[in-house]
Amino acid sequence: MTSECYSANIDAYGEHGHTLEAEKVFNCSEERNMFSVLEFNVMIKAYGIGKLYEKACQLFNNMEKYRVVADKCSYGSLIQILASADKPHIAKPYDAGAKTSE
Repeated sequence: MTSECYSANIDAYGEHGHTLEAEKVFNCSEERNMFSVLEFNVMIKAYGIGKLYEKACQLFNNMEKYRVVADKCSYGSLIQILASADKPHIAKPYDAGAKTSE
C-alpha cells in the first residue's frame, strides 16, 4: 500500500474514535520503513480525537527518529488538539517551532 492508503485507513479509524485500530495500521506502515509525514499527521489527529494528548506529543517528538520532518499540518494539528483540550501551556512550545518551520 502507498502512504496515502495507510493515511486514509488511519484517518478513517481515528475519525470514529478507534485509536487502537489506527495504531495497528500505523504500525503496519512502520514495518515497511517508508513513512511519510501523512501517516504521522493523521495519527496525531487520531490521538487528539481519542483525547490521548500525551501520545500525540510523543509521536510528534519522535518524528525525527523516523527521518520524517514535521510540516505546517503536523504543527497545526498538534497545536489545535492541545488548545481545544484546554492545554495551551503544552501547545506553546510547538507554536514557536511552527513559526520557524514556515
